[in-house]
Amino acid sequence: MFDEGSTASVTLPSQWRLIARDAFNGVVLWKRDLPDWWTRFTPLKSGPAQLPRKLVATSQHVYLPLGLNAPVSQLDAATGKTLQTYQDTENTWELLFNEGLLYAVRCSTREEEQEVLKPLFANRRTPGNPFNERWKGWDRELVVIDPRTGKIRWRLSATILPGTLAVAGDSAFFHNGHRIVAIDKQTGQEQWTSKPVAAIDLEKGIPTGFMPSLVVDQGVIVFAGGQRYQEHMKARTDNMVALCAQDGRILWETAHYPSGYQSPEDLLVANGTVLAPFTTWLTDGVPEENKVAGVDLLTGELVHNEKPDVEDPVWFIHHRCHPSKATVKYLLTSKEGVEFVDLENWRWKIHHWVRGGCIYGIMPANGLLYAPMHACACSADTKLSGFNALAAPALRRSQVDVRRHELTEGPAFGRVEAPAREKPGDWPTYRHDAARCGVASCPAPASLETVWEADIGGKPSAPVVAGGRVYVAAVDQHRLHVFEEDTGRELWNFTAEGRIDSPPTIYKGMVLFGSREGCVYCLRASDGTLVWRFRPVAEDRRLMAQEQVESVWPVHGSILIRDGEAWFVAGRSEFLDGGLHIFRLQPETGEVLSRATFDGRAPDGGVLTGAEEKRLVGLPDVLSASEDRIFMRAGVIRLEGDTIRKKLLPEEPMFRYGLRGRTEGNQLPREAHPHLFSSYGFLDDSWMHRSYWVFHDTYGHRHSYYRTGATRPAGRILVCDETNVYGFGRQQRYFNWTTPLEYRLFARAKAGNWEQALIWSKNAPGLLARGLVLAGETLFAAGPPDLLDETQPGIRFEDAQTRKKMEKQAEALAGRHGGLLIALSKENGELKEQIDLDSPPVFDGMIVANGRLFLAMENGKVQCRGRDR
Repeated sequence: MFDEGSTASVTLPSQWRLIARDAFNGVVLWKRDLPDWWTRFTPLKSGPAQLPRKLVATSQHVYLPLGLNAPVSQLDAATGKTLQTYQDTENTWELLFNEGLLYAVRCSTREEEQEVLKPLFANRRTPGNPFNERWKGWDRELVVIDPRTGKIRWRLSATILPGTLAVAGDSAFFHNGHRIVAIDKQTGQEQWTSKPVAAIDLEKGIPTGFMPSLVVDQGVIVFAGGQRYQEHMKARTDNMVALCAQDGRILWETAHYPSGYQSPEDLLVANGTVLAPFTTWLTDGVPEENKVAGVDLLTGELVHNEKPDVEDPVWFIHHRCHPSKATVKYLLTSKEGVEFVDLENWRWKIHHWVRGGCIYGIMPANGLLYAPMHACACSADTKLSGFNALAAPALRRSQVDVRRHELTEGPAFGRVEAPAREKPGDWPTYRHDAARCGVASCPAPASLETVWEADIGGKPSAPVVAGGRVYVAAVDQHRLHVFEEDTGRELWNFTAEGRIDSPPTIYKGMVLFGSREGCVYCLRASDGTLVWRFRPVAEDRRLMAQEQVESVWPVHGSILIRDGEAWFVAGRSEFLDGGLHIFRLQPETGEVLSRATFDGRAPDGGVLTGAEEKRLVGLPDVLSASEDRIFMRAGVIRLEGDTIRKKLLPEEPMFRYGLRGRTEGNQLPREAHPHLFSSYGFLDDSWMHRSYWVFHDTYGHRHSYYRTGATRPAGRILVCDETNVYGFGRQQRYFNWTTPLEYRLFARAKAGNWEQALIWSKNAPGLLARGLVLAGETLFAAGPPDLLDETQPGIRFEDAQTRKKMEKQAEALAGRHGGLLIALSKENGELKEQIDLDSPPVFDGMIVANGRLFLAMENGKVQCRGRDR
């Protein structure tokens, strides 16, 4: 189940869908709308923990309620079509499928809890302090169905603790709040009831984000009930109990390490060993106390109780807000990312750079690790985002020599004539220049009249203008379009083999751009003829990304030209497929001047400490430059002779955690100086609530992600002249852990705190700026209309009138209510002009060149505005 509603704000309506994807390439096979699901206003890390138990699947069928309180339906797994809907299964919160029978646990609708959750922390909340509404009244009905006929085999009314229903052999088992009960799975007749087995107190209620755990294996039931849940969260050890599945005899009882940070208890059985990883709060926050206890399933005897063998684990204070997982080979915990614990030799392998999503976490299956979307701000420069399927390197059919590259000469090789002189008012590269400042080198247009419009038939990139031509890519069509600047007549186009995600760079009569196929192209600007094509990694290895075939080592469209050299980065992550590969080429010939591979190791090839690894910028981006530095997000790249080196992010003094305790290391030198960047990348248009651009030298990570933006120039989108930063971003009082995302346009000096540096600030005048550009004395902003005041009282309760406004705002963000273009005074922010647009621009899709304004719009059109010369 996935919410495909707008990512711009949690306030906007959800669009819940059940989505089926091909497990090996991610292609969407089908979708089904879910009219309603659990409220999106559930506070951070607060569940409900039971939601993942509302969906089960077999090789042929999918079972779930098609709505939060709807009856259970059987869908065809191949097509998503409803085959049948089962009577008397409304309000099902847990589903199990076992040997041809479907088990549904029904309960109340939980509407009361939803209403209690909605108004919580409407404006502010305290970091790291999630709120769990306590659920009470656990009387349940267990309905057992023959899914082929739809007939109910039997039903049972009982108290059933969430997460404790299990089926094995001839029996079904659950905890009734006091004891564990076994019933015949064919008839529902009670087989036995155990002696009292302690669990979390039902009278006090069970937090929404928590569940006990019950596992059955080899005739043994193991139960961890969280009876000391509150002490659990303070690193107090709890208990787990094992019973005989035949008669309910208690076999053994032993300690259970604190687990289940805002999630179900960690309780896993693999290879006859019960695993209880220490995953919640640590005593005194000492990372090396992260233990994994392993006890024999049959006897309860301790077979493993060791600290990690990693010399420098550098753990976060608690597990992520989802359960651990396990396979027959590995225990998979998730402190900072995903930790693999080898269950044969108990060796640890740490992966800080991949993480699961709240409530569900990760899923090991099909020999792959599936990591769904998450909303975490920790290590934003390094951590993968989106929905990813990862495989072990050993599954690759062959190893690749990432040092080999390939250059192909085209018909125009050596036959490019540079223009006699460049137009000073051109905009020849993404965001105008190497610093990506977003400031035009010409005055603002005298008017905003439309001069011409062209349709490229797909989502456009931002445009660039040079030599009398306008260049814009149809991103998903892999095609670069070139128009005459004065008339909009198409001069030529060129199709690559992969997406072109950002505009080209025009340099000395050449058009340079990268593509997601893993190549860099150089074309002749006059007619689009190929000069050369460069493949950074010679082997053409592909994968599926966003449902298109892409290279394992893609290249962003925009190429950085610095000191007459072309710079770019190829790859997806420092930790995948040999790392990130940074090149500098001779633009005229494609000759490699130097290259470097960054693969999560120290410059000398040694293994980085955990603290150092998390200070990497391990993800690629459109590169920028200032003075003698190249920047990739917050990362600093320097050229020392012909050697390319990348620096770690500076922060507070380093602490090294080893098996012998914590020692203070040296503070990293501050290699960076303030520059414009986004830790989520220049091209990220998701508007995730924890992402923003910043003019600074680094970014506040972990739960303090907002602090940089609270003290430095920051916003959704920024432009910078020599002394000031102009931006569109959240109002300061909503910059922390808040629900409302109310915005303003502002100008402030690059240095100093907010009060001292602020020049002017205006509440956003009716638009949500997706494009921003400074030209002369005028600041232009464009975007969809802002129709919703997210601070209005009771907005979370969604009365009919508020709901309409929410829906209209979501439609506006999707481009269905046109857009606005405004011109403001650079000096004081006063409104000069406002006009309506047929469509908002794509993110960062507005530029000014040679006295005209150019817009790349969401409806696939490119506009030129300004008085015709």
